[in-house]
Formats: sequence, C-alpha cells, structure tokens
Amino acid sequence: MIERRSRRVAAPLTVTPPATLLGLDRDGIDVELGRLGSVRVALRGRHQAANAAVADATLDALEAAGLPVSAPTPGGPDTRPFAGRGAWS
Repeated sequence: MIERRSRRVAAPLTVTPPATLLGLDRDGIDVELGRLGSVRVALRGRHQAANAAVADATLDALEAAGLPVSAPTPGGPDTRPFAGRGAWS
C-alpha cells in the first residue's frame, strides 16, 4: 500500500532492511549501520534494529536532499534513555 501510494504521488521511497543486530542488553542494542559502523541505540528490544535503520535512512535522504544533518554530540541527549518511556528496575 505504501509503495502504491508513493508511485501515485511520484514520491521517492526507500525500503531499508533492519540494521544488523550486534548485541543487546537491558540498556539497549548495538547495531551495524552502514557508513556509521557499530552504533549503540539506547532503546530496548530486537525490533529497534529496524527502527534504527529507518532513522539512518531518513537522515541519509535528508542529507541527499540538501538539508543540513548534524552529527550526534558525544554525551549529548542522544545518549540518554528515551524520556518517553518509564524505566523499570
């Protein structure tokens, strides 16, 4: 359905497979993301590998369209647990 709609409105569509899962623990997952290499994602669950791949592909598409994309800041907000979810001990 998404592919059909994309064709109908002449919008580019990139279908990306899940990122390769390198490891997981209670604090998140480690995935392989193409040119970025091994990346730590502070979200739990194997399914987050697919979400990480979509986010990476989205940033690539924005960059290809000429929109500025900044690199994550070490120790910045991208390294904190997702604030929208409760943490259970």
